[in-house]
Amino acid sequence: MTEKAAGKEITKSATARSRHIDHQIDHDRDEKHREVQLLILGGGGSGKSTFIKQLRIHHGDGYPVEERKRMKYDVYENAIDAFHRVVKNMKELSITLEIVDNSKKYETLCETYPMQEILCVFPNVENGNSALRSPQLSRSRPQPSEIPAQLLSIWEDAGFQRAFNLREKFCDPLTEAEIYFLEHFIRVSNKHYIPTVQDLLHVRKPTVGVQEHSFRVQEFLFRVIDVAGQKSQRKKWMHFFDGVTAVIFFVALSGFNEQLEEDSTMNKLHDSLEIFEEVTRNKFLLIADFILFLNKQDLFLQKLENGLSIRTAFPEFKEKSGAVNPDASIKYIRNKFFATAPQNKMIYPHVSCAIDIDLMKVIIDDVLQIIMEINLKKAALI
Repeated sequence: MTEKAAGKEITKSATARSRHIDHQIDHDRDEKHREVQLLILGGGGSGKSTFIKQLRIHHGDGYPVEERKRMKYDVYENAIDAFHRVVKNMKELSITLEIVDNSKKYETLCETYPMQEILCVFPNVENGNSALRSPQLSRSRPQPSEIPAQLLSIWEDAGFQRAFNLREKFCDPLTEAEIYFLEHFIRVSNKHYIPTVQDLLHVRKPTVGVQEHSFRVQEFLFRVIDVAGQKSQRKKWMHFFDGVTAVIFFVALSGFNEQLEEDSTMNKLHDSLEIFEEVTRNKFLLIADFILFLNKQDLFLQKLENGLSIRTAFPEFKEKSGAVNPDASIKYIRNKFFATAPQNKMIYPHVSCAIDIDLMKVIIDDVLQIIMEINLKKAALI
């Protein structure tokens, strides 16, 4: 081969390599543009983790039976905590267990399964998944392999049932999960019990630290970051602001007459408004769009039907005497959130009930479509 021919071959080879590199760069850029990073924010108990469960139901494996069998221990924990809370409130209401032997059974239950708040064990935890696997947690409270036998007898006690029926008067109110599992206790206590998907949606297990989840929709890869919503955990939020496509912010509509578990002087909706204002104005999230979930619509409507009003949180709210107008109440709350954000901030509101499988499928499909469009628009600007 002549020197001139050799030079041409080298040139062709270099050109081919260059084209391959360019093609790979274009491919990597396309892949990157089809990666969506979502940050789930909101106060504790607002429905963030339930939303992620819904994502898995509609765009994941839907919780296979074997996994649901393992997750019954979480159901048992919620049920046991419900018993603790009812008995605690019985003392406040001067109600006692009518069968003396049941009091002894409850004392045994307390010794074996004391009520334990996970954030008391891990007040400064960073990695949620490792915390939940930690032997430190299991030492603080043994994990039940089945519903303790003594619980059924306590459940059937007339004193316990009377107190449960008076739960609206509890000073330390039951959570929605605790009410649900007490109402379904006979089914849950069956030795052949396997949790349903609906049961898993009701399980309350506070997010500890940071948990990441991934799933695919069409050609998009969604990376979802769920961070704990308790006040002590919020300083860590800013570490995850970089590169966020959109923020999904959860608000519990039903919190208008509730206080934070960790701060009894702070109304839950007021707290959510403060957080929302802070994050929508954060310099690292200036170009991030927000999806606002006004969640727990079912509990909200139930409270209004029972005669409560959002004037508990917003005394300035005007409503017609004797008339319940849920739409006006929700609209007022929505506008309060809009008013805290910068005027140019894109906010997509949705009223939701995160435990409603059919409703959430429609909402999730709509939200994901919005997010994919947001991502493609941002990619076009790069």
